[in-house]
Amino acid sequence: MKSVVKLIIVLGLMTACSSKTTSPEEGHNSAKIMASVSSSLIRATIVKDDTIPVKGTFFIKEATLDLTPQKERAEVIVDVSTWDSGLSMRDNRVTSVFFEVAKPENATAKLTFDQLSSDVVSALKEKNGHVMVKGNFEFGGVTLPVEAELHISQKGEALSVITASPLVLSIQALKKQSQLDALIQLCGHKNIKDTVEVEAALVF
Repeated sequence: MKSVVKLIIVLGLMTACSSKTTSPEEGHNSAKIMASVSSSLIRATIVKDDTIPVKGTFFIKEATLDLTPQKERAEVIVDVSTWDSGLSMRDNRVTSVFFEVAKPENATAKLTFDQLSSDVVSALKEKNGHVMVKGNFEFGGVTLPVEAELHISQKGEALSVITASPLVLSIQALKKQSQLDALIQLCGHKNIKDTVEVEAALVF
């Protein structure tokens, strides 16, 4: 049974438009824009036994973009219990042994980008640009700083925000080493790499 825990969270492919009834121009200039949860995915890739990638998906609970002046920020909340790699036994082991989703503090993971810079805001409003953002990744009571390179473009009437390169996290830094060791032993793996890469593809 192949397991995982090298989260390459590919925060993902939201083929959704804003749930607000305001026009795209109004929404992107001032208010909070919500992505459609029903058509959103988060893809994750984990590397085990040195070279073998394991891919899966998460659903999101919520993704928001707020371009209100002086309050510009973005947030994505991931439903960790929805991890799906296509093998139910592996998925149950990953969610219960590694993620420990039965604990309330482990039910979700969150990416937040507060105080978006003026160049990021301009690119979002113009639906065009290549920018860097800094924020935080939160899971299980641990918060880690992250930096993301984003490609922003227009998809029809929608705003597309995609990571141009992965965020990089460490399982040890997330204080999940003992859970990782337990998963490796349970699944009989040689190892699971510590590096976690996180990618996102959002459409608002």
